[in-house]
Order: sequence, then structure tokens, then C-alpha cells
Amino acid sequence: MKKIVALLLALIVVFSIVGCAPKAEPPVFSLQMISNTFVHDGAELKIEKPDFAKMSATDGAQFTKNGADVFLYYYDNNKALDAAIKDNASLSAFTRNENILLNTTDAELIDLFKSIEKKAENPEEK
Repeated sequence: MKKIVALLLALIVVFSIVGCAPKAEPPVFSLQMISNTFVHDGAELKIEKPDFAKMSATDGAQFTKNGADVFLYYYDNNKALDAAIKDNASLSAFTRNENILLNTTDAELIDLFKSIEKKAENPEEK
């Protein structure tokens, strides 16, 4: 009887520890990954570190393609980006892909930016 009680207590402790484990944050995209994709698509890196602080971002890059300016703003995680959008509603007009915002009028780059997640999940797609 003591063994059964001890086993039950051990199971309760184990399940309590597992149940209290913090939830993993969804994966974030790196600014370098997005930048490399844009350069490969023909965009030219204009400024590696534009004034991204005014957007509450932690990093950023500026490109040009077909005469259009392209701005990427990187946030450490989705929570940080959500907080920035809450503080600055104009950011919600930018195109979002996970933890990175894109500000451009170039429709091709917007489509490419939106497709990057799909390409990361299915690398054999071109």
C-alpha cells in the first residue's frame, strides 16, 4: 500500500512539473534571412541599419528595388511587435510576417515577404 501511495505521489509531482513548464514562443524569423531573400530577388541593400528605433524595433534594414524604398523592421519576438503596434497604430498598415514588419509599395516584394514562411516550411518549393 505504501508503494502505491509513493508511486501516486511521484506521478503527481512529475505531472505538476510538466504542466507548469513555460510554453515555447513560436519561432521567429531572422532579419538576415529576410534580407538575403530580398537581395537574391534583386533588391539592393541601401542602409543596413536605418533609424529603426522610432518604430520601437530592435533592428532593421532598408533596400531599394525598381525605384521603390523597402524597409524591414525586426522585433525580438511577436510580443514585442504586438506592443509596438499597440503604441503606434500606424505600424498596423505595414505587412507583417511573424516578428518582422515590411514597409513598401512593391507588390512583388510584399508577395515574396508573405511567402517566406511557406518556403521555410517547404524548402523544396521554388
